[in-house]
Amino acid sequence: DESAAAVHRLNEKDTEGEWSRSFGIELFGDELEDPRGLSSPRNCDRYLPRITRRNGGLPAKSCPAERANLNPLAIGWLFEAALLYMSKRTMTFEEALPVLLDEVSKVGALPDVPVEAEDYFTNLVSNFTDLQLFRHYLQSHVPEIYKSLVSYPEWIQDPDWPWENGVPMIFVGSIDPPPGTFHDEARFFLFWSPTVGTTKCIIQVA
Repeated sequence: DESAAAVHRLNEKDTEGEWSRSFGIELFGDELEDPRGLSSPRNCDRYLPRITRRNGGLPAKSCPAERANLNPLAIGWLFEAALLYMSKRTMTFEEALPVLLDEVSKVGALPDVPVEAEDYFTNLVSNFTDLQLFRHYLQSHVPEIYKSLVSYPEWIQDPDWPWENGVPMIFVGSIDPPPGTFHDEARFFLFWSPTVGTTKCIIQVA
């Protein structure tokens, strides 16, 4: 029918799979329905900004109606598909990075340094679909991920929390050397891996 033909036209224009990836078109095939009236102007104005924000900032001018001259029913179907797709897809590390930086930095660590940290959090993020729920998870679990015997490190340069055997080492403590040991302010940071039995000392000089 006309609506199905409209989607086929969109697929023909979508040679790079942009809308398939972004809006989950494959979830519906040719079954075009608009049970919520999403194709109405009011709902288009309501949902497009939401989808735009949740899909990494696609500009409003990229609306499918402008890209492929779709009829109203097909437009409604695309909005429905987008909402369903975005509700089911898991987050990527890049999408979660601002939240990761907020929460992980509270204990003196970085989520993307070293590479083991990025691998760990990339795998963790893949279990979540909602950024707020992920933030709540981090708030309660980051202290369990990054452990310290006393307090968290107070770096004088960028955080450099070492990992061993796929997990962060435990922070033991820091020592400031006597004046004159280095030309500038310096600090020793001691870390320990109880599972491997190794220790590591990070030296930072301001």
